[in-house]
Amino acid sequence: MLDYLGKKNELNSIYCISTNGQVSNRGFLKKVKVFRFGNVGGSKFCLWYTYLFFNVLGLLLLLLKRPQKILYYESLSAFPVYIYKRFINKKADVYIHFHEYVSLEEYNQSSIVERFFHKKEIFLYSRCEWISHTNTVRLNRFLKDYGITYLPRKHRVLPNYPSKEWVKKNKAWTRGETIKIVFVGYTLTKGGSYLQELVEILKQQRIPIHLSIYCSKLNAFIENFQGNYGDLEISVHSAIMYKDVAHVLQRHHIGVILYKAKTENVIHCAPNKLFEYLGCGLDVWYPHEMKGTYAYDSMIEPRVLRINFNDISNFNVKPLIRENPNPIQYQYYAETAYQLFFNFLSTK
Repeated sequence: MLDYLGKKNELNSIYCISTNGQVSNRGFLKKVKVFRFGNVGGSKFCLWYTYLFFNVLGLLLLLLKRPQKILYYESLSAFPVYIYKRFINKKADVYIHFHEYVSLEEYNQSSIVERFFHKKEIFLYSRCEWISHTNTVRLNRFLKDYGITYLPRKHRVLPNYPSKEWVKKNKAWTRGETIKIVFVGYTLTKGGSYLQELVEILKQQRIPIHLSIYCSKLNAFIENFQGNYGDLEISVHSAIMYKDVAHVLQRHHIGVILYKAKTENVIHCAPNKLFEYLGCGLDVWYPHEMKGTYAYDSMIEPRVLRINFNDISNFNVKPLIRENPNPIQYQYYAETAYQLFFNFLSTK
């Protein structure tokens, strides 16, 4: 979003308030200023310090810059906007985007701080210009949760696609080559993923397969899969910078999504990696219970296929793998999605 909006001549300056994470400021245009208050992760003390630091300094920055348009992501970022909109600049235009769907039950079970912030942000729902979720199902569930009447102009879908400048085209698989499968994500656990089931499936095959795993947070469960299992080779890697992910993906043929869908958020999601895999020309395998991805099912290559990881007996990979030297390039790009948001922004 910052890269896209930073290139718009109609916007004079863009200020982003965030925390310290893995993303660097390098590459942003001069008009984009990023302020980082607090750290993600660490002890409970560090977390509470980050909450305080982020909200106090975030509010001070709003007071100093006096913006007329404010976009915030997620409930944890809402409190400075709530104070600013309610007590300081009632005419400010507020835009809200939820990258994740959080049910009312999940909010009730969250931390005291998050419940407090969320209670305050509800004030903004009827006073903002825009509320978006990443897909239609999540948006509809959100509206139902709060008894909000759908307004086409105000309630939108804003998917999280990769940039055109980010994607790199892969090379199609040729018969006789090793089939290269990849997972890129934050982490995998025994109870929260289908990694073990996938490995058992791949072990049964009688064709050369290489499974590459890239995780930001490695653990013993993941690392124990490193090695050779007959025709199957598994390599485990630590995190890579986002700008380098496409270079890794283009060396593979199939991208896998392995999260077990146990919450409403995951059940109704079409995760980032779906579009990142497709953008680089990879086929995608995902768990059949992830209903938010059903709309993207396709037998046109690159294909999107549901896999029942709970039934691995007699599972045969070969019918799922086909040669195709000229796969169709999917057009899921951030520039297309964000243009709609910018057009809306420009009309206010």
